[in-house]
Amino acid sequence: MRLYIDKECKLCKNFGEKIKSYEPNLEILNYQNEEEFIKLEYKGKTYKKFEAIQKAINLGDERNILLNIIVSLPKLSQNIIYFLISKSRKIISYFFPS
Repeated sequence: MRLYIDKECKLCKNFGEKIKSYEPNLEILNYQNEEEFIKLEYKGKTYKKFEAIQKAINLGDERNILLNIIVSLPKLSQNIIYFLISKSRKIISYFFPS
């Protein structure tokens, strides 16, 4: 299992560490420049963006109501929300401890 994140971003790193606590065999890699989004490869399938986040969180038997609502939205809405969060992730990271 592989999780591709922005390893320079505190928000992404914290997310990766949390998921690794559920799945010790998780390999965390820096995502490719041409694909600047979270990607999860799990059991032969590839999940991207919010689907990757939802699948990764579900590995720890956690449920997130807001995330489930976002994933139930049309893809265009999901992509807009993901774009806004991903472009703001460096600013959001300032609210995380070092």
